[in-house]
Amino acid sequence: MSTLTLDGTAAASNPAAQRSKADALRAAALGLLSIRCIQGFAYWGGGSRRLAAS
Repeated sequence: MSTLTLDGTAAASNPAAQRSKADALRAAALGLLSIRCIQGFAYWGGGSRRLAAS
């Protein structure tokens, strides 16, 4: 019996392959979260600088 994924392909039956994919997705999510935080601080810093200057 095979498991289908959302795109209709068969899921890997190898747990190591599934774990490596999950690790890659987790690393990508952490990378994107760090970029979001940096951009948010830059946006907040620019706004507070303009507010303090006026």
